[in-house]
Amino acid sequence: LLRSKMKLLNDYASEFLREIFREHAIDCNFDVRLETYSCKMVSEDKRRFGQFLQSIGPHAAPHDLQLLAPCENLSPDFRNSRRAVSAYRTESGGEICHRYTIENKRLFYLMEALSFCFEGYDFMKAKSSNFCRMPSFLDVQNSVNWKVLPFFRNYRYISGFIWNKIKEVIDADRCVFYGDSEELPNEDDALVRSSTDCPFNNTIKYEHLDHTADIMLHAWGDNLIEAFEQVTMAMFAYLTDLNKVDACFSYDVEVRGSDEKTMLFDFLNEWFAAFNGEPFFIPRYIKIISFNLVDGYMAARAWGESFDVSKHIQRIEVKAVTFNNMRIVNKDNGYEIFVVLDI
Repeated sequence: LLRSKMKLLNDYASEFLREIFREHAIDCNFDVRLETYSCKMVSEDKRRFGQFLQSIGPHAAPHDLQLLAPCENLSPDFRNSRRAVSAYRTESGGEICHRYTIENKRLFYLMEALSFCFEGYDFMKAKSSNFCRMPSFLDVQNSVNWKVLPFFRNYRYISGFIWNKIKEVIDADRCVFYGDSEELPNEDDALVRSSTDCPFNNTIKYEHLDHTADIMLHAWGDNLIEAFEQVTMAMFAYLTDLNKVDACFSYDVEVRGSDEKTMLFDFLNEWFAAFNGEPFFIPRYIKIISFNLVDGYMAARAWGESFDVSKHIQRIEVKAVTFNNMRIVNKDNGYEIFVVLDI
C-alpha cells in the first residue's frame, strides 16, 4: 500500500462510544472511526498527487471535475417502525439518480484519508465512480442506520444517543459528506437505473392448495431464507396479480421470535398488516436482509407499490394468517413451508 503522510489531528470516537458498539454487535465487530486529518501536502504527498493526476490523464488538473456515482437516496428512516420510501420513476420504470462531481484534488484527499484510516484497503486504486456524495447529514444517518440495524441489538433505542454524540463534534451544516459506494454503477453507466437497484427475481417456487374452507400456501426454496421469501410472495399472489405490481418504493419489516414458526407467523402478519393498512403495500419482490435464528431476529426489504383498485385485481378476501397446520420441513434439497390462510 502507498503510505499516506496525512496527519491525524483528533480521534473523537471515544472508548465509551466504541464500547457501545462492542456490547450490542450481533455476529460482527464494528470498527468505529470519527477522526479528523490535516490535508496539507508535504513533498511526498505532492509527488503522489502528481502520479495520481497522471493516472487520470495527461492533461488532468487539480481542479478538474470527475463524476461521482449516483447517490443512494432510498435508505429508510428507522425512527418509525415502518417506513415507505418514495422513488421518482421514469416512463420506462427506472429511477432518476442525481450525479455529483468532485475535484481531483479533493478526491485525492478523500482516498488518502481512507487509506490512512483503513490500512487493509488500498483506496488509491479507486475511481470517482466508487464514491457518492450524500445530499445531507440526514441521508448519511439513514444510510448508516439501514446498514447497522441488522447487526446491532436494540439499535432503534440507542441510535439517537449515538448520533447526538457525533453531532457534538460535527457541524453538519458546514460539511460535505461522501460515501464509499463500490456496488453502485460506474460513471459510464446510464443515469437511469432500476428502482432502488431492486434485485428482481421472477422465479416462482410456490403454489396455492385447497384446504377445507381455507387456502393453503405451499412454498419451497434452496434454503430457509428463500422459502420464507417465497411463502410471503405466495400470500400476496393470492391477494392480487403480482404481474401488475411495479417497484415504486421500498418498504421494510423486522420481526423477532422464539423459533422458526413464530418468526414466520409474525413475518407474514407484518406484511399482511402493511397490505390492510397504510401504505396498503403489495410487493413485486421481497428480500430478507438479516436472518438470525439464534437471536430470533429477521429484517427484510420489499419493493412494490400501494394497492390501487383501478390497477390491481382484488381477489378473495383473506381474514388472517393462521398458525393452524403451519409446517416448516427441512429436506435434503432445501426447505418446504405450508401455511393456511383464513378466508
